[in-house]
Amino acid sequence: MVKSIALLICDTPVPAVLSTYGDYHAIFATLLRASLPAAPDSNSVFTLDPYDVVHKQEYPSEEKESTYDGIIITGSGV
Repeated sequence: MVKSIALLICDTPVPAVLSTYGDYHAIFATLLRASLPAAPDSNSVFTLDPYDVVHKQEYPSEEKESTYDGIIITGSGV
């Protein structure tokens, strides 16, 4: 089963985190992949669509928003 998730990116990780783990899209993709069942026959997968809500002021359209199974909002450095 494919779950579709919007990731609202509210900041850039601090330099030490960014250099070690990547940006918020990479961090959340890694954490979500790690949470999936380990069974080889598992059909659990996800799509993670990033939206830079601070620097680019990107948001999912109303039509796209209704297709998501969930929305994750990152933290910020401030």
